[in-house]
Amino acid sequence: METTYGRPQYVFPPTSGVLHGVARFCREALDNDATAVLLGYSLGKSQELLCGLAEAGLPLMLHGTVYKITQIYEQFGQCFPSYERYDAGSARGKVLLCPPSVINSVMLRNLGKTRTAILTGWAVDQGCRYRYRCDAAFPLSDHADFPDLIQLVKTSSTKKSLYPARFSPLILRGLCATSDSMRRLLAKMSNSN
Repeated sequence: METTYGRPQYVFPPTSGVLHGVARFCREALDNDATAVLLGYSLGKSQELLCGLAEAGLPLMLHGTVYKITQIYEQFGQCFPSYERYDAGSARGKVLLCPPSVINSVMLRNLGKTRTAILTGWAVDQGCRYRYRCDAAFPLSDHADFPDLIQLVKTSSTKKSLYPARFSPLILRGLCATSDSMRRLLAKMSNSN
């Protein structure tokens, strides 16, 4: 089982509230004559963000890799709000969706005044925006958070689940409250260390 956020502190807020916060961040940046730069993976997260900002009426511009992947989505019937391909000469006053790798790039420095935000599940961590060198961090992820992982295991009918060793004890502890067999397994693991 994939457990990227397999620790109890990873509880994601509702996506609608996160997207509302992102839209507010973008409007504030634009109101202060800054280019809003949203950093998220080119495949998946950028398209989710693009759809999520549809109602906000923001002028959206896509980094080249985000643009190319979004075009592929459209070829398969996915609809998106209006957007432009990144053009350095007309990026000012826009909301720019980029992969996280642009954070220290010449492209970003040449935009002039910017406000940057990273979109990742790691944004639950207080220091996330400093680690990514951004002005803000928003917890948006397509991974399961800790309560979702616990719920999945509880409702699954599998006989055996495998977890990355890093988070196994935490997930097992989360399950212990409802399962005698899990308590025995956790005790056995603790005794073998």
